[in-house]
Amino acid sequence: MSWELVYTKQAQKDAKKLSSSNLKDKTQALLDVIQTNPFQNPPPYEKLVED
Repeated sequence: MSWELVYTKQAQKDAKKLSSSNLKDKTQALLDVIQTNPFQNPPPYEKLVED
């Protein structure tokens, strides 16, 4: 079962900033986990920090 993600206008603006800061891949991986099962524990993560 897959869930539908709905993005707010602010999230869409933030997505542009993530793309420009080379964090798109990490963010997409987290969103894929949420879309698959939003109730599971997320994988270990680090704070998103720009290089």
